[in-house]
Amino acid sequence: MNKPQSTDQILELLTKAIPSIMREKALTAVIESAPSPQLLSQLRKHLVEHPDALTSGNSDVPLVIVRLAHALKAVGCGAIQPPTCVDCGEPKADLRRRAEGGRRCGACYHRHNAEPCASCGKKSRIVKRTADGRPLCQSCYVRDHRPRETCGECGRPTRVNARRADGAALCGKCYQPPPKLCASCGQEAPAAAIREEGPICRRCYRYPKRRCGLCGRERRIRTRATADQPDICFGCHTDPIAECTVCLRDKPCRRVGPNRSPICAGCRARTRPLSRCVSCGRNRLVAARWPIGTVCSTCYLYIRRRTEECPQCHQLQPLIGLDSRNERICGPCAGAEVDYMCRTCHIGTELYADHECHRCVLKRRLGELLSAPNGQIHPQLVPLLESFSEVDSPSVILNWLRRSDHTQLLQDLACQPEGEIHHRLLDEWPQSQALHYLRSVLMHTGVLPERSEYLERIGPWLEGVLQDESRERRRLLRAYLNWFELPRARRRALRRDFTESASRSLRAKLAAALDLLGYLEVRGKRLGDLDQSDMDEWLIDNPRGAQRIRGFLAWAKQRGLIDEIRVPRIGQPQPHEFLDIEQRFQQLSRCLQDVALPLDVRIAGALLLLYGHPISRTAALTADQLTERNGNTYLILDKCPVLVPPALARLLHIQRATAEPRSLVERGQAEGRWLFPGWSPGRHVTVSGLSSKIARHGIYARVARNTALAALVTELPPAVIADLLGIHINTAVRWSKQVSRDWLDFVSTR
Repeated sequence: MNKPQSTDQILELLTKAIPSIMREKALTAVIESAPSPQLLSQLRKHLVEHPDALTSGNSDVPLVIVRLAHALKAVGCGAIQPPTCVDCGEPKADLRRRAEGGRRCGACYHRHNAEPCASCGKKSRIVKRTADGRPLCQSCYVRDHRPRETCGECGRPTRVNARRADGAALCGKCYQPPPKLCASCGQEAPAAAIREEGPICRRCYRYPKRRCGLCGRERRIRTRATADQPDICFGCHTDPIAECTVCLRDKPCRRVGPNRSPICAGCRARTRPLSRCVSCGRNRLVAARWPIGTVCSTCYLYIRRRTEECPQCHQLQPLIGLDSRNERICGPCAGAEVDYMCRTCHIGTELYADHECHRCVLKRRLGELLSAPNGQIHPQLVPLLESFSEVDSPSVILNWLRRSDHTQLLQDLACQPEGEIHHRLLDEWPQSQALHYLRSVLMHTGVLPERSEYLERIGPWLEGVLQDESRERRRLLRAYLNWFELPRARRRALRRDFTESASRSLRAKLAAALDLLGYLEVRGKRLGDLDQSDMDEWLIDNPRGAQRIRGFLAWAKQRGLIDEIRVPRIGQPQPHEFLDIEQRFQQLSRCLQDVALPLDVRIAGALLLLYGHPISRTAALTADQLTERNGNTYLILDKCPVLVPPALARLLHIQRATAEPRSLVERGQAEGRWLFPGWSPGRHVTVSGLSSKIARHGIYARVARNTALAALVTELPPAVIADLLGIHINTAVRWSKQVSRDWLDFVSTR
């Protein structure tokens, strides 16, 4: 039988076993794995007897089957299941050793045939035997029994690592491999391998740069692809969950595998030896060994980020060495083979990835993330790119993009046609906290125009609620919102901000209307069939719904959808929770003097207890509302400046001086900035967040405000209180009647 005939028969067998296989690629794999007629005959015979040899994973096969399976896998035949080792179960190409029931890889073979070393006594792989037949492991053979020569440089007897041109031996410390330009990263370093494209350094050889199978980005690969998983980069890699042999808890561990002892990161750090840090003097875990000595992780990051001019080379570098005068110098000047110079901006600083600093990596990744399908930066996203590139802490933006859901949202925006990024587009997407935050970032950077966010979120929220509702309910609720509630809310937003509490109130009204329609549908009725008895029964089950359903009934009556329906009007409850005088001044003294309380809690609590200033207005205070005149401090609570006591004035000045933006992207204008900045760009702290924070420290907003207003109306007329505090005159009069204070003599006196 000649070779071409055997090859054609093998291709027919492969096509029959795997219909999706490509004959051209299969032919190449067959020729590479079976170069001789004997191997072709062996391959054909086994495929005839075992058609599933390439898809079953069974390793009880000839070695040519193993080679063919990996050759087909290499050319892109995904339906192949290479034979696996009978011990570890890994589909390795090194299955040259026969075992019971299949084949065994090299590592398992040596582990299975390990013997106790005659020198160290450890059971290990035997690489050499002495003249009398005693086994030796690799370490003992190299250390004690390998022939040694005298090093031509240092003169010490050592094993030969290389030889000079004159034939003299060189030890490992004296031999310096010649640096070569790495074809992958472009850095000069000793070559670990020589490939077709050129020399490859040790780092690129161990961690090649390829497309990650999880995040899809070109990154350094931490875990190489196998038959069951793709290439995984360092950012996507996670250690497998196993029971740690030290703390006995199920945690991400290393050393997971047969005959190995899993250990988690915490236990691994605790078991490492401690050493004295030359910078802080504490016994800590060693993070680096520099020319100045060993440094801990805290000092390592501090020195790396604090770049200074080197006295010798006059370059900005982390100073990690010492000169003859015991002064700090950079690593290259101290003779250390460390280079903390960014290869892009050529500034010595903390490097993040691919020998680049945080800012250069951020600019590159943002360019990839915000690029349109044609490879160009989307025109509407250019302001966003500029704002992100100019932040003070680029590492924070990198972590935000790596760990949050905003990356996919930004990629979707970059794929939109030019001019198609607007609020309506984001309203059509699934509403989430990530989308709300991204919208605030886009508005702050000028990509989208500003809008009343709490008001405009109502429509998309209602659409999400109505997804599973009937067509009739969707029609009525949309008409009620668009033609009754939204116009009223927008008129209110023109006079003052549409706050978070106003948004909750409007959502409660829509939820009450939806619940009433569901109640009627269960009883087999429509909205036009609603009568007074139905309304009364619904109110029995929903006692708090009387105030919320009133607007829906008024709208339905105006449109002629229902007849007159009476809903009892529930009067506004009178304030009944107060603090006594001693409790009020005790809490006020705590706010003004207790340094253990957070500063924002002290200021908000003092404003509540002194002026009854609501949390919603305290959260929206700006730096411009705090003024000084004639040595006194005034705070504009509404329109008129109010004199502030010195103790509270000191707290307000400290807050104005130390209030820093908490958002990732912040323009940082000196004018109009918030006294209490929030996490969203350009926004103040949320009212609910500030209220919850002061409540956790024992200051309750409603009780404190009731007490303050009750005390103020006994000292000032309602008209004065209304002007100073910005409350409605009717509210001030009701508080005056509440405490039974008659101010008629004030009118005659004035």
